[in-house]
Amino acid sequence: MPYNFSLAIGIRENPILTLKPGELNAIRNYCDMTRSLLEKKRPYQAETLRHLTCAYAYGLGTYLYSMAESRRLSNDELLMQRFLTEVRTHYKQERRVVYYAERLHITTGYLATLVHRVSGKSPSDWINDFVVMEAKVLLKSSALTVQQITHELNFPSQSFFGKYFKRLTDLSPKEYREGKMFR
Repeated sequence: MPYNFSLAIGIRENPILTLKPGELNAIRNYCDMTRSLLEKKRPYQAETLRHLTCAYAYGLGTYLYSMAESRRLSNDELLMQRFLTEVRTHYKQERRVVYYAERLHITTGYLATLVHRVSGKSPSDWINDFVVMEAKVLLKSSALTVQQITHELNFPSQSFFGKYFKRLTDLSPKEYREGKMFR
């Protein structure tokens, strides 16, 4: 799913939303259905809850996206959005900040300053977030081996990928795949 910076900025700047009566009723209906579903053990209870929650999240997402579309981004935010688009497109092949600065026709220093000012994170943090998120998805939802994931994400070796993943998540790829979230 593409990262929508306008949506993230909109939520950060407006963490409290005023709901219309219909929107409030939709939330109450979801809560009532969830409560009813959890009152007693039922066949397919977990699956039903998962799908109900997914439908709720899509509805909330639609509302938040429509709110974000009406917001106008500043020039810095537009450049940030372009940076994230470039990262989303190239993170599997390229993890160097200088690459993205060149693609945006700005200096590395300016990119670092701008990204930190707008998002509170460094360009490297954003790139790493994209890589780690993809690695986690591949580890949890595919039958690919760690070696295949290493190749898919363009790491020079499985050892290098393992050290990179562990540095950012405190877990080895194998530990993450096996669900060892806490030590």
